Amino acid sequence: MIVVISILEILLLCLGASVLIYRTQLRISEALSSGIIITFITLSLIFQTAFLLGQPNLAFALEGVLIIISLFILKKRSKYLIYFYQRFKNFSSQYKLIVGLLSIPWTYLGLQAVLLPPANWDSMTYNLARVMLFQQEKSLYLTEITTHRQAVFPVGSDILHHIF
Repeated sequence: MIVVISILEILLLCLGASVLIYRTQLRISEALSSGIIITFITLSLIFQTAFLLGQPNLAFALEGVLIIISLFILKKRSKYLIYFYQRFKNFSSQYKLIVGLLSIPWTYLGLQAVLLPPANWDSMTYNLARVMLFQQEKSLYLTEITTHRQAVFPVGSDILHHIF
């Protein structure tokens, strides 16, 4: 259930960022892709800042503030959200085969994100393990734990696992 709530939170933040930056001279795809990038950069910044302050739980409060801001943006600029939906609906009716074929990987990725935990070697060795160590130590500085080969990787998208 937590995973579903976290994914809905990410979708809400991505939509809010996309609607915020959308202008008529931009394509919808540009606004959506930029919204996704802005959302993950912002979440990574929030998580890293919270860990650097030694207060990882502060990130959840800041996420709450972001959700409120996103809801406010979506309400204020709802006409663009409706426009996005209409454009997607038109695209879907015009290119049924493409949307049908794309629905297969979309469904798989959605099910994988909700039902299947990451189990590849890289995730288990670096990404998830490091985030759990960050949470345990309440710091990004793992001086007593990290080996030299692990320490060379900068914290970036790894920290995004903290949301789950």
